[in-house]
Amino acid sequence: MKKTLVGGFAWLAIIALALPAAAQARREPNLAGIYSFSTVTPLQRPDALSGKAVLSDEEAAAFEAEENKRQNRDLFDPEKGQPSAGYAPRAQGGVLSYNEFWYERGSKLTKDKRTSLIYDPPSGTVPFTAAARARVALRSLLIVVITRPPRSFASCMA
Repeated sequence: MKKTLVGGFAWLAIIALALPAAAQARREPNLAGIYSFSTVTPLQRPDALSGKAVLSDEEAAAFEAEENKRQNRDLFDPEKGQPSAGYAPRAQGGVLSYNEFWYERGSKLTKDKRTSLIYDPPSGTVPFTAAARARVALRSLLIVVITRPPRSFASCMA
């Protein structure tokens, strides 16, 4: 019985050691680990920074300070909202989200001070295909049509 158990464990050890080598032989990347995307670096390059791949130290410090202030939920006025962060005023039905404690966004740019997390294509934007652009346009049109009721019944019949 002991020989069987020892032999079984030996085979398991051999297989466990061989699997990573087989994956490397097939050139499969090892993506194991813990990832964190806590950064103020935007996914796509903002229009204000178009054509600029990285920021200088002074520009980076100013950008970080501005983004940290703009996104800080504790600084939002619930009556006025925060239009720059996508929160409408309360009079327009706006509701503020949780306070800053609940967010795990970074407070710094990436180490290389890039202006977007996307670096290829060089424009720093998501490279949508023509079909994807058409779907987005159609979806936007449908949202406008569905969410805005007609002004009168007569306009529905026209």
